[in-house]
Amino acid sequence: MPPAPYRNLLLRSNRYLGAALVETDLVGIPELETATERLLEAAAAGQPRRCNVLGILAYDLKVLKEEDVLLHLVEEHAAGLVDLRDVELADDLKQTLASAIKRNRARKDVEPIAPGRSRQRERAAAGSGNRRSARHAQTGGVRRWARAARD
Repeated sequence: MPPAPYRNLLLRSNRYLGAALVETDLVGIPELETATERLLEAAAAGQPRRCNVLGILAYDLKVLKEEDVLLHLVEEHAAGLVDLRDVELADDLKQTLASAIKRNRARKDVEPIAPGRSRQRERAAAGSGNRRSARHAQTGGVRRWARAARD
């Protein structure tokens, strides 16, 4: 179980997210109630990576599609998206990422990163990593680029 201040934040933020999803008709109330029950179970079991309503609705219950959420964000809130198909990565980074992905797929004890949480943000929160990656994680670099694309 997370410490009391974090538990309250966890429950409150997921309650607001769930209410917003129901308000926009992306999920129904019964699905949200089921997801909330699973959230409480995950919190009680001490599984912080599974403590988010969005992940439970999308991946466990399969009642919410990522495409629907993205489409809603683009149409209703005029959010821009970043197309990563044209991003060039260094060859050594590609090889490192490919081998890390293969290792993680082979391991059964590794849980995927929860939606909205990245290893880069975890490193920035811990104070490691380079200055650029920490700044990117703290400022939400994708949001900054999306706003620039929208303007």
